[in-house]
Amino acid sequence: FQQPARFVGMKTFTPFRIVLAFCLLGWAQAICAAERTSARGGAPESEGRLRLGLRDWASVDAPAASPPSLWYVSEGVVKQTENTIVNNKKALKPDPTVEREGTMFVYQAGSSFADGELTFDVYATDDDGIGAAFRWNAPDKYYLWYMDGQRRYRTLAAKEGFTYEALESNRRGFETRRWYAVKIVMEGPRIEVYVDGEREFATLDARHKQGTVALFCWGNSGAMFRDISFVAKSAGPAKGAADGVGEKKEGN
Repeated sequence: FQQPARFVGMKTFTPFRIVLAFCLLGWAQAICAAERTSARGGAPESEGRLRLGLRDWASVDAPAASPPSLWYVSEGVVKQTENTIVNNKKALKPDPTVEREGTMFVYQAGSSFADGELTFDVYATDDDGIGAAFRWNAPDKYYLWYMDGQRRYRTLAAKEGFTYEALESNRRGFETRRWYAVKIVMEGPRIEVYVDGEREFATLDARHKQGTVALFCWGNSGAMFRDISFVAKSAGPAKGAADGVGEKKEGN
């Protein structure tokens, strides 16, 4: 057996010592990253992008919904792979004004989001309901935008306690296996929704002034979301009905 060559004036490291050194370096970097995250508190990442850590989101299934949802994050994409749904015969009909209860993936860190722009990309291999809630305060207090490919509609709705109201709707639906770019603009009671750069909904509603963001699925077992961001708007006067938006709807 021949001893490995030694260099004069240099200490020889065994493979074990080298591996141990890299492990210690990795742990140190992880601790520093955790400290930076703790210092930021609940703030979003740079440029408004929401964090995708396990502690930043929580799944909330509607009462009586089954099977239980399965939300997870893979390579920067949020996915939901269960057909979670409340078995309601009315919801199976192609009526865009009917409430459809399923599952939401709620962002915990953004509880004070108010005016600003929510943007995300959405994709599905299933053709049932998929979308996002905003100004979410509780399972029964939020706004919701979503689209249904099988029943061919898109809806912007408000939920307040036992009251569910479709504020705007159309018959566009969506195509499976295609990414859609969604932007929701909030300025006081004014709400606008853009899909692939085209404005499709604009309304006024004063029920909810702020809240967090939640991803939504109704019977959709192939949902994907990416590049989820919220950029707050600087304070200023809200636009009103003079800009072509409908009547203001007052709430509590």
